[in-house]
Amino acid sequence: MITLALLRIPHLPGSGEHITLREQLAEGVRFVLGRRIVWQMVLLDLVATVFAAYRVLLPTLAIDRFHLGATAYGLLSSAPSAGALVATYTVLRVVDRSKRLGKVLLASTIAYGLSAVLLAWAGGLVVALLACLLLGAFDAMATTIRQAAVQLETPDAMRGRVSAIYQMASRGGPALGDTVIGAVAAAVGPVLALMVGGLATAAFAVGHFGRANPVRKYAAARAEESTQA
Repeated sequence: MITLALLRIPHLPGSGEHITLREQLAEGVRFVLGRRIVWQMVLLDLVATVFAAYRVLLPTLAIDRFHLGATAYGLLSSAPSAGALVATYTVLRVVDRSKRLGKVLLASTIAYGLSAVLLAWAGGLVVALLACLLLGAFDAMATTIRQAAVQLETPDAMRGRVSAIYQMASRGGPALGDTVIGAVAAAVGPVLALMVGGLATAAFAVGHFGRANPVRKYAAARAEESTQA
């Protein structure tokens, strides 16, 4: 709240049109569907959070696989946050200086999926903790680029609605992923469920490397294009 109070920004005019709330929402959805870079970023987020939702499996891995109980679960659940914290400097440097943010995003998503596979097949707590650290680090990298891209590729008048749609995906995806992975794990076991989910996430990102698309080509937002979208 203090930071927001200290911010000084110029006035941002609205669209100048008086339309109903329903029309505003519909306009936001049409913009997202019509702006490939935006909806592909949203889809990439959904795939990662739905198919590689590893957190819901941490309790069963700690108890049934490592036989260490609450202590192991506490370490595993905190390791991704520690990984994101450790990687913060690298994340900021890459986002600030790289001219190939799309490729960095796809590489981070691939690494995220493979880290989930590593966690699934970890034979001991040390390897599992390393996998969780990597999951947090690569998730931080990918999330930072995705969120910045969606914000910067959206004109001022649409940013609130587009951000709301993106948040529905980024916050709803993990909850949906917990349900999907939990159901699959109940049927085939947590190891196979997490391995398949991690490979599916990595394969989806690899597919974007194999063909021309806005995500792979993404370098940085161009203000003139965003305002004309």
